[in-house]
Amino acid sequence: MTVGRDTAIDTAMLLERDRRLERLLADAEAACGPVAWPRVEVFLSAVVELYAVALERLLSHGRSAARDPKELDLALVTDEVVSSVLLVHDLHPETLDDRVRRALDLVRRESPHTSPLTIAGVAEGILQLEPLDEAAPLPTTAAVARAVEQAAPDLAGVEIRRTRDASSSLLSVDRLVRRGGPT
Repeated sequence: MTVGRDTAIDTAMLLERDRRLERLLADAEAACGPVAWPRVEVFLSAVVELYAVALERLLSHGRSAARDPKELDLALVTDEVVSSVLLVHDLHPETLDDRVRRALDLVRRESPHTSPLTIAGVAEGILQLEPLDEAAPLPTTAAVARAVEQAAPDLAGVEIRRTRDASSSLLSVDRLVRRGGPT
């Protein structure tokens, strides 16, 4: 992939690569059988750990050499591929709250006539949100879930609940990823 390419093309390529990796892993597991596969998993985990250490050092060197380390972090978090790899290795420069707030800001800009949402908490991987303005309409759960999935794929779902009544909307982030998103 080259810098400056259409992000829709990059995303489609990444999804295809992800599907290919899933197929390759399934094929390898089937070929190895129950005796060898656990050894392969241990090997793969060791490789991933090695790459995590290398990435951590690379980030440290990059921040030391950068004129503005915050500018470097901004470039890292706005690159979808780099951001997701950093998340996998627990090296993402933004906290979960910061990533969710960024996603909620995006939803607010795209749906300015809806209530802003605030983080009520996270329980068992489900992000719980509440409206700041009970009288205003809520943004669609699908729009919120899409934005959150982009910024925080480590969450399992999103729940929007009104504080005055017990109603809520829950949408699994996994549903968006696996089915290509709601319509």
